[in-house]
Amino acid sequence: MNFQKKVFKKENLGYAIKKYRLIHGLSAQELSELLDVSASYINLIENGTRGISIENLVRLSKIFNIDINELIYGTEEMKLIECPRKVSLQNLNVLIASLDKKELDFIIASIKSLSRMRVKEAVRNCIKEKEM
Repeated sequence: MNFQKKVFKKENLGYAIKKYRLIHGLSAQELSELLDVSASYINLIENGTRGISIENLVRLSKIFNIDINELIYGTEEMKLIECPRKVSLQNLNVLIASLDKKELDFIIASIKSLSRMRVKEAVRNCIKEKEM
């Protein structure tokens, strides 16, 4: 038999909790009320800086209607990229879903600005190539 060693990481647990919280349309405050903890504690767990009790893990698995192992170890498609500076598309979706309107508007405006800069630069490069 081929047994794979499963590795527990607080960051993966936090990521899974945040992912399922967002999928279920819950704010950190709403989830904290269901678990009878503070919203700031939920944020610390989701960021991987605090642990969580077994009791609350069981409660979360019931709230999200998933196996507790999915929270603890994640699933293959949920694995985090080791380098925290890199962002996968899955992580990006979670991050975007957690933004408020003002933050999202700022990011969209920044992306549009960068896109315009790239287009202008591409046009300049084409003009330079034609001049040569």
